[in-house]
Amino acid sequence: MTQALLYKFKPQQMLDLLTGRLSIAVFKRDLPQWAKDKLARGEIVEGYGYCTKGKPYLINHPYHSYMLIDDNSFDNLNGLVVVKFEVSGTTRYVDCSDCTNTENGHECENDFMYLLSVDPTLRKSTCLTADEIEDYGNGADLYAHHLKNIQPVNMELGEFYKYGKDYGADICEFSPFDYDNDLDNCLKSFQLTKATQSFQTVWVKGE
Repeated sequence: MTQALLYKFKPQQMLDLLTGRLSIAVFKRDLPQWAKDKLARGEIVEGYGYCTKGKPYLINHPYHSYMLIDDNSFDNLNGLVVVKFEVSGTTRYVDCSDCTNTENGHECENDFMYLLSVDPTLRKSTCLTADEIEDYGNGADLYAHHLKNIQPVNMELGEFYKYGKDYGADICEFSPFDYDNDLDNCLKSFQLTKATQSFQTVWVKGE
């Protein structure tokens, strides 16, 4: 079992990942401590990308490669884990607009500014507009997750397992099982059935 990060992307974001346009994912959360520790030791942090369900549908067309369509007449990749990559670190961006808090909230409303949104090279790697970044941040700190070595995979969500401080699929490997199918049955109880967060720590079987 290997610790990994499972990210949730909308179909358009997934297409941007697969075509090399997206290499910075923007969130309001930093990496978990285990991932930071691994990076500090010079080790690789594995990341996977889950494509959300619903329109538009992401397909791997035999003649046009990856594309989005509005009908599900083709086998689509929505609801699958479609990419694997390395998470090389994060960069923290703070609101630098000098907006201040008032009784009614931020007096500047959505007039926030982040270096991530005003630097055209960085912004291009997010596939977001400046307004989208600033509206999403809304004055909170933002974390740019840097993704590299992006490659396509075709994996079911059930190939990933829940992770927690005092529980998770790792306990199956350290329990005294007599038969291999006992281990499989244990692991099944921790299989993911849905991606619940923008990104989360999971266990994944080694390849």
